[in-house]
Amino acid sequence: MATTRTRSANGSRNGEKDLVAGLANGLRAIEAFSFEHKLMTVADVARQTGFTRAATRRYLLTLKAAGYADFDGKRFQLTSRVLRLGHAYISSVPLPQIAQPIVEELGHKTEESIAFSVLEGAESLTIASSAPRRIVGIFTRVGTHLPAFSTSTGRVVLAGRSDEFVEQLLRTTIIEKRTEKTKTSPAEIWEEIRRIRKQGYGLNDEEVEVGLRVIAVPVYNSVGVVVAALCVSTYAGRYKVDQLKRNFLDDLLQASGRLRQLI
Repeated sequence: MATTRTRSANGSRNGEKDLVAGLANGLRAIEAFSFEHKLMTVADVARQTGFTRAATRRYLLTLKAAGYADFDGKRFQLTSRVLRLGHAYISSVPLPQIAQPIVEELGHKTEESIAFSVLEGAESLTIASSAPRRIVGIFTRVGTHLPAFSTSTGRVVLAGRSDEFVEQLLRTTIIEKRTEKTKTSPAEIWEEIRRIRKQGYGLNDEEVEVGLRVIAVPVYNSVGVVVAALCVSTYAGRYKVDQLKRNFLDDLLQASGRLRQLI
């Protein structure tokens, strides 16, 4: 038995020589932050991770230098750049392939354009879409990046994030006025996000493109976290804003529920 244990331990040490402890510890430092622990001192992170304060300070300053954390002189907090790590995961798994059949089915059912989008930094990224009868605006192209604060899809995903996350993103994002109806002030953005949290869906009336109206709902994963948004886009001449809910909300929610079972 002693020989077996020794062989196993040696094997473990041989494998570990190829590992970079600093990288692993840096990732553990990122994971120490959570909804309950958004702003933390070096001592706070050290307690969460079990690292020494000196080592923790080096990891956090490295994250700050790389753009993954901010430091106010006392406490650290993660930046939106951390989302790139999550997006790298989303990009590496077949999320678009999972969503595409449901997106296409919804497109055929509604006879409107459908987009399935995720948050990438301060932008809404379309990763699956369908335009069965008519091509409507820019939402129908996979790979399209649009300002998250100006789109129904972006606002729906942001509504599922913490107030602190949204505030941080607002402080570092310039919101351009794309049309005469584009909301650009933080007060207007917060009003929309709070409305989405209360209603469970978002509406967009020609804020991104003249003549384009959109209704979007959140898409959750299996543990109830908002990971994406699903929307119907249509011409303003076809439906008034108050008609979007009546015509498309039920179908969107059903499709979102099916996606939740798969993600």
